[in-house]
Amino acid sequence: MEKPPLIQWNPKYSVGNPVIDKQHHALVEIINELYFAFQRGERDLDLEPIYKRLAKYTIAHFTYEERLLRDSNYPDLEDHLKLHQEMKEKAAQFNKSSQYSDENTTQELFDYLKKWWLSHILADDVAYSEFLGANKEN
Repeated sequence: MEKPPLIQWNPKYSVGNPVIDKQHHALVEIINELYFAFQRGERDLDLEPIYKRLAKYTIAHFTYEERLLRDSNYPDLEDHLKLHQEMKEKAAQFNKSSQYSDENTTQELFDYLKKWWLSHILADDVAYSEFLGANKEN
């Protein structure tokens, strides 16, 4: 019996931007795909393509989001960029250290991904969502 997903998508994760919501949902799906593959006992070469797709999609999402925030003159842009950089550095660190076979490191990766993405969406992204919504009305 397969375990439940690492992250269960919930409408409360919506930031009110259809493109970003779709990207966030896709990121959650890739994280869950990686998690399920690991739970099935897949390692190294089997997990690598999923991990690389997650990294590539994360960069694409960050690029889109950062452009949106720049174009909107988001006042906390620099802080938001630092959060994105932190995720990029942590992802590179996991990629170099685990090679998807060390169970403890891989579990640490999943714990980090779940905590980071949910806190990022629910706190940091909701903050800019409120800013964008307020500016749209003006």
